[in-house]
This record gives sequence, C-alpha cells and structure tokens, in this order.
Amino acid sequence: TYFVLIIARVIVSWFANQSVHPLIPLVYQLTEQVLRPISRLIPPVGGIDLSPLFALIMLRFLLLLLGW
Repeated sequence: TYFVLIIARVIVSWFANQSVHPLIPLVYQLTEQVLRPISRLIPPVGGIDLSPLFALIMLRFLLLLLGW
C-alpha cells in the first residue's frame, strides 16, 4: 500500500499540486510519516527530493527481509 501511496504522492506533486481534491491531503498525511525522516537525512539534490526513491528502496528491502 505504501508503494502506491508514495508513487501517487510523487505524481500528485508533479501535476496536481494546487488541486483541491480531498484525497490529496490524505495521501500527503499517510506518506509524511515515512518520508519526513528520510528527507531530514537526505537533502534535495538540485531541487529534486529523493526521499520517495529511498523510501521505496527501503520498503522493498524490508519486504525482502520479511520474505514477502
């Protein structure tokens, strides 16, 4: 679920940043808990936030460790 939410957040940040759809704040609230600590450790590079990429890599690694 977090994979889909993080990818949705990235897409929303590209295209619908000023949209008032009620799901957009929900996506941001659900993913902020995972992305905020990573954003603190890894600063933006050239204005691009790489925290979603690292979050997806870490989540995938965690799933591999758990055997899912």
